[in-house]
Amino acid sequence: MPLESLDTTLVSTHAVTPRVRQFLLRADDHTFDFTPGQHVNVGFKDEGEPVGTGPTRLSASPAPTPSPSL
Repeated sequence: MPLESLDTTLVSTHAVTPRVRQFLLRADDHTFDFTPGQHVNVGFKDEGEPVGTGPTRLSASPAPTPSPSL
């Protein structure tokens, strides 16, 4: 299965613990359909320049949503 790449907007962040941060992302005109715990690879850009990438797991409700929680 080919990898899908989406541009998203960072809606908010939340410190769950001192070492764990939750990110809420929004992708306009796209609905995510996933299983909780499913693996995704996320890359971040600042002013269009890559600043980091890494694997993470989805943690929001599995109901289709435009804003998954990581």
